[in-house]
Parts: sequence; C-alpha cells; structure tokens
Amino acid sequence: MSKSRHDRVIKALYNICMSYKPYEKAKANAAHIEVSYKPIEIEGLARKGETTKYRYDYYPDLWFELRKPREDNRKIDVFEVWDTEPETERIQDIILASLVKGIWSFSIACLSEWQRESAKRLSNIILSHLYNDEGKHLLNPKKSVFISLITPELLSNEKMLKTQLQKDFKFI
Repeated sequence: MSKSRHDRVIKALYNICMSYKPYEKAKANAAHIEVSYKPIEIEGLARKGETTKYRYDYYPDLWFELRKPREDNRKIDVFEVWDTEPETERIQDIILASLVKGIWSFSIACLSEWQRESAKRLSNIILSHLYNDEGKHLLNPKKSVFISLITPELLSNEKMLKTQLQKDFKFI
C-alpha cells in the first residue's frame, strides 16, 4: 500500500470530520496517522439461541463514535481508503462494516477508477443480501454507503481533496 497517498486521504478525512459539527466531541479513531486508535469490537453468537459469544476486532482506517445517536440509535461512521488492497480485503471491509452495531454510514475513498467501480459493485452485491433478524438491511447500500474517487490531481491539492471528500461523503 502506498502509505503517503493513503495517509494523505486519511489525514484529510480526519481534519474534515474534526471540524464537522456532528463530530464535535466524538471519539475519533484513525489508523496510520498520529491519532489514538482502537478497533471496533464486533460480537455475535455462533448460532441463534446459543450463549457463547464470539468477538472480532475490526480495524477500519478511520471511524467516529458520535456522542448523540442519529436516526435509529445509529452513531458510528466508518471510513476506508482503498488504494492497493486486494479484492478479499475489500470484501472483508464491506462485510465487517455492515456488522458494526450502530453504524450509520460507510464511506470509501478510492484511489483509482477500478477501485471505485469495485466499491460500487461489491457493496451493492454484498449489502443487498445482508439483513438483521427484523428483515432490515444491516447497512443499506443505497442510503448509507458513500464512495469517492480520489484522482492524482486531487491528491496534489489538499483544498480540492477536502472539497471533493466533503461533497461525496455528504458533509456539505
């Protein structure tokens, strides 16, 4: 993974989020930049009705837990930056994000056109088949997944990069 491109996008996202009103006093967790970081704990039962719980630590690139929940008590926003990740890691990101209890949005910044097309295709295919016990989408691909294409031109201009991320991830 090209850390400099990847980390530049994470840093820009982090800075946008820190100045965005809903994230005031939110818990921020960012990988690869100098910010405290902890994983999101995903818990589940082996089978419905069993009592043995299993836990998995999900390490997204950036995530925020809001102090006040949004609709449906959802208060976690997850951000991933896709650069050179193989398809198996991209699939894993989508599935794990959908399993995060209280997730409101899943945003993917893609550093190539083929990554963006992959994000659209994989998120729609995978998320359209994942439901909770009440029959609702774990993460609705049409309402809660945001995808942005980060071009080399955007990477070379921090102001343009932030403007594009804000637009694509619905900060403005």
